[in-house]
Amino acid sequence: MSLSHDFALGLSSLPLAVTLWSALRFTPLRTAVSVVLTVALIAGFASLGLAGFRPAQPTLEVAILPMVLAMTVNEHRAVARSLLRRATTDALSGLPNRGAFETRVRLALRDPANVPLALAYVDLDNLKLVNDTASHQVGDALIQAVA
Repeated sequence: MSLSHDFALGLSSLPLAVTLWSALRFTPLRTAVSVVLTVALIAGFASLGLAGFRPAQPTLEVAILPMVLAMTVNEHRAVARSLLRRATTDALSGLPNRGAFETRVRLALRDPANVPLALAYVDLDNLKLVNDTASHQVGDALIQAVA
């Protein structure tokens, strides 16, 4: 191999690409470890003048980009989980809402390993009467107690 600048660029691009992939795929802690190892590897090669590198000062930007990307992706995943939880769960009772219930039932019915299933249905008759006479807070407490 010649000690050209293209070779040095290629040698540094591969670990950087793997680090960016790690930022998209793994948790920030794992990404931090991979960034530290990648920067140490590249800085070691550069400081020794190996693999086509000219001895130079390593920069902090190499480590910042993957870490910012990893934290952003991690925050995006947390928000997506929170939105999914809010979209599939009843806020008052904490139970799956109708859409989530129907999805789970469809999946259970498709699974041939399931033994015959049973469904228990609870209906709170005259809940409007409880809300109108005792208050909505009492009606909410009744729903939570039954749930």
